[in-house]
Amino acid sequence: MRSVQLWVQIDKKVNANVESATVKSRRFDGMRLFRVGAGLALLLCPAIAGAEPPFAATERSIPVEQERHRVETALTLSHYAEDLRSMSLALGLRYGLLHDLEVGISVPYQRVEAGARRRTRIGDTLLHAKARLIRGREANPLSVAAQLQVKIPTAGEEALLGASGEADVGVFALASKSFSAVTTHVNFGYVARGDTSKGNKDNHLIYALGVEYRAEPTVVFFGELAGAVEVGRSTSSGPWSLGAGWVYQLNEAIALDISAGFGITHDAPDYAVRLGATYSPRP
Repeated sequence: MRSVQLWVQIDKKVNANVESATVKSRRFDGMRLFRVGAGLALLLCPAIAGAEPPFAATERSIPVEQERHRVETALTLSHYAEDLRSMSLALGLRYGLLHDLEVGISVPYQRVEAGARRRTRIGDTLLHAKARLIRGREANPLSVAAQLQVKIPTAGEEALLGASGEADVGVFALASKSFSAVTTHVNFGYVARGDTSKGNKDNHLIYALGVEYRAEPTVVFFGELAGAVEVGRSTSSGPWSLGAGWVYQLNEAIALDISAGFGITHDAPDYAVRLGATYSPRP
C-alpha cells in the first residue's frame, strides 16, 4: 500500500503526543488492511467480482443450458507483500432457468492472516442472474450477455476479509467470441457498494479478459488479465493480476483445473495459486 507518514505535533505533553501517534497508527493499519482485503475480494473471491471456472475473475457470456445445473468449487491461496496470506474455498451452483437465462449462488469460506491477526469465517454470498442477449452463430461466433450480481453481506463488516457489511449490486456486460480453437471473453462491470459514506468503500469498475485454447479434446490452456479500480481514480491505482493455467476434462461430467497468477500493481497479490473442480452432470 502507499506509504502514509504519521505527523504528530510536538507539544509540552509528551504522553499525550505518544497516545495521539498510537491512535493514528492504528487508523492507518485499519485503512491498509481494508484496501488489501478489498483487493483480495475483488479478484480472488467470487462473492464480490464473480468468476466462472477455470477463471479467477472472468465470466463467459454463455449461460448453463435450460434445466441443467453445474456445481463449482475452487481453493485459492494467495500472498501479499504486507505479510498478508489468504485461503478461500468457494462453492457455487449454476442452474439454467430458461433457454438463455442462468441463475446461481456462490459462498466462500475464507481464512486471512495479517501479521498476528487472523480471521476465519464464511465470506459474503453472491447471487447472480445471467441473460444471453446475442447468441453466437457459425457465421458470427459472437455471444453477448448481461449479468446482475447481488452480494449478501454474510461475512458482516470485516475489513480483513474485504467485507463492508453492506449489500452490493453489480452490473456486467459479457462478450465471448471463438476463433477456431481459441475463445476470448471480455467483461466490463460496475459494482455499487452498499454504503460509501463509511470511507474506503467506493464503487468500483471491474475489467477482465480471458482467453482459452483447446489443445486436445480433454485439455484446455487459458490465460487471464483482470483488474478493478475505484470510480474516479486511475486504472493503475487498483489491483491488477495476470494468471494462466490448464483444464483437464476427466470425463463427460467432471473437469479439473489448476492455475497460478501474480500481481502487476501494488494492491494485487504477489502471487496466487488456484485449484478447481467442476461437475456438470449429463442428462
